Amino acid sequence: MSLFKSKGNYNEGFGEEKDQHKFNAAHGGGDHPPAADAKPAEAPKPAEPAKPAEAPKPAEPAKPAEAPKPVEPAQPAEAPKPVEAAKPAEAAKPAKTHDPVHSYNAQTKKHNIEYQTGKTDLTLTAQSTADGVFISNCTSSVITVTGKLSSISLLNCTDTAVVFENIIASVEVNRGKKVQLQANGSIPQILFDSTEGATVFLSKEAQSAEIICAHSELINVIIPGEGDEDDVELPVPSQYVTRYVDGKLVTETATHV
Repeated sequence: MSLFKSKGNYNEGFGEEKDQHKFNAAHGGGDHPPAADAKPAEAPKPAEPAKPAEAPKPAEPAKPAEAPKPVEPAQPAEAPKPVEAAKPAEAAKPAKTHDPVHSYNAQTKKHNIEYQTGKTDLTLTAQSTADGVFISNCTSSVITVTGKLSSISLLNCTDTAVVFENIIASVEVNRGKKVQLQANGSIPQILFDSTEGATVFLSKEAQSAEIICAHSELINVIIPGEGDEDDVELPVPSQYVTRYVDGKLVTETATHV
């Protein structure tokens, strides 16, 4: 091996070594001291000691439960009030009584017979043909009227009979019950209104009288028999049938087959 060649190898090796020194100097490695401008690294600060954990606060003692309030004793129930004794029913007031009336007024030419009870012998005589007779609120009585007069009116009479002779106008019965009329003379018309039960005796002179009924029932007419024949009793119809015939109403007595 020649010396020249070995020298060359030495230079090459030296150059590598020189570069290594440069690298170590730049990076603080190797045996070379650090560069003059590099500051030494600060020592790490010691860690602060950990604070001791706070002791837990003691739990507040539980409040004792309130004692239950004593139950108020129940109030005794009120004693029931005594039932008031029923008041005795008031005694029915006696019906008002009226004094019987049997009078004649010459100015009005009217006979008044009122509130007669159980009188079977009451009589009156017509003073003129213009006289009128007013009979009201009589019970179980018989009134006899003699002479010729204008009219007779009965109101609120029960079980009462009227016997009369000659009447110029009419005899009228209003709100009567079980009334009897006896016509011994002539009479043109007899009227019943709101009457329940009436008997009419018609003499031969009175058999042409008209009998008119309104709101009435149980009306009977008795015709005296001739000689030994019995009297004939005929009921006055209280039921009717009305038909429209040829432009007008035709009313007939209802018949039951």
